[in-house]
Amino acid sequence: MAKVEPNPGRAAKARKGSLDEEQVKFLINKKLERSKEAGQKRRWAIVFPSLCLGLALFVPGGIWFLVCKILAALDAGPKAFAGLAWVGGWTGAAGIPILLLSLLPEDVELIRSVVKVIAGVFAFIATPGAFSLVILAIMGRLDGCKDQFGMDDTVPCWYADVVITWVSLFAASYMGMAGLLFSKLREGVPARELLNYTWTCLGRWYFFLAVFVFPLASVVRLSFENINLDIGFLLILCVELLTIGAVLMARGPKLRERLQAYLAERGETLSMAAGISSLIGDKSEEDLMDLASKVFMGVPVDLVEEEAMKKNTPDPELNKFADKAKFGKVDAFLSHSWRDDPDLKWDGVQQYRNDFKAANNGKEPVVWIDKFCIDQNNIDDSLVCLPMSLAGCKKLVVFLGQTYLSRLWCLVELFVFLEMDKDVEDIEIRNVSSRAIEDILSTFDANDADCYLREEKAKMLTLIEAGFGSLEKFNDAVKRILSCSVTESDGLIMRFDSSKGGGMGGGKLTVEQGKL
Repeated sequence: MAKVEPNPGRAAKARKGSLDEEQVKFLINKKLERSKEAGQKRRWAIVFPSLCLGLALFVPGGIWFLVCKILAALDAGPKAFAGLAWVGGWTGAAGIPILLLSLLPEDVELIRSVVKVIAGVFAFIATPGAFSLVILAIMGRLDGCKDQFGMDDTVPCWYADVVITWVSLFAASYMGMAGLLFSKLREGVPARELLNYTWTCLGRWYFFLAVFVFPLASVVRLSFENINLDIGFLLILCVELLTIGAVLMARGPKLRERLQAYLAERGETLSMAAGISSLIGDKSEEDLMDLASKVFMGVPVDLVEEEAMKKNTPDPELNKFADKAKFGKVDAFLSHSWRDDPDLKWDGVQQYRNDFKAANNGKEPVVWIDKFCIDQNNIDDSLVCLPMSLAGCKKLVVFLGQTYLSRLWCLVELFVFLEMDKDVEDIEIRNVSSRAIEDILSTFDANDADCYLREEKAKMLTLIEAGFGSLEKFNDAVKRILSCSVTESDGLIMRFDSSKGGGMGGGKLTVEQGKL
């Protein structure tokens, strides 16, 4: 479960404005360094054992299979070599999904490269390799029905026809696998979706081989006693492929997620810091801070017009109302859903504005609002800079409406804010829904949450995987934060004691109502 360690002392200083911009930048930079370290530890905990075990199964298994088949074809040893080759198939078949386990959803370019290689290999085998076997089978049929795959004698013509069929299916399975993967690559789907699709495709391929291809290759030979060993070992492979294929088709993406979470937990590397690392990628801390300094902005609430807040579509023109801001000097990060009731939300924003001015001698609050402070023509930079933007604001003000919990970006903001050395006391929750929070939470499921863009959703889900291990655990963490009712005028002060169970998933959350 994500580890969130509040720092009340530092948070209190930040709220009082005692830290200047350089000090805030220094704290953010140190947090980015820790996130990078956490990300590397998580990567090592997942990738190293997956690669080692996968290679230990796949490489020797593949070599054994090829050697046995070649020796059997050359009559260089016992006929049992033909059957023993399938022993290598057993280990090789188990090794492939384990090797895929070493690919993390955030490895965007690596995933695309690996899938291209896999599709290319399948296409190569299908074209000159598998179809050459089809030609050999057809030649045997035309040459008096001679078996070209293990026997020198003439065989029944029905047998030759079945051989042509199973070899054709074998070739088609490779071509089909290559075609499915190439089609997804052409679509340009997000890397996480491509990785999950590859797991599912592998399951389909295994299942197809086990149900249609290898049984035909076995059953038609049952009358030839000298290859019973071949049949027995091949049938064992069929059972293995059928089992693995069925599991991968039904639960492939979830299986990958859970196995990677298990390895991360075993390595004690599952944390929100690792989640942030998956979001910021391989950029250096200096580059990130430089980019964040260029895109971090704030807008005075008196410049936020009602019409702009009520429209739920992006408007690049609104960016002109925001100015570049100093880290630590923006009063609040306003977190909300554009699908919520616009009238209730507008009233909530104005109530926040009035409360702030009353508590700060009439000073107008300067806030970060996505529609005003994100360059709509460059969403990627804003996503990468999300941790720095949250850390640069004194508070996170959540306008909890009817659809807030259905927006992944909104939910992630809560935990990224806490991870960036903020405290739960810096979170102010305002109910802008006609329903009580308990009612909203009763139907909440992060599996149903979405994002405006497909690419955004993939990045948010990748962050959640790295930080929490699964959406189910993320669900529990969200409910822990938002499990108490609030009113429009009352804020929610939350104190989290991470010593009571370790991390956001197992600690103790206490709540007090009152003005903030």
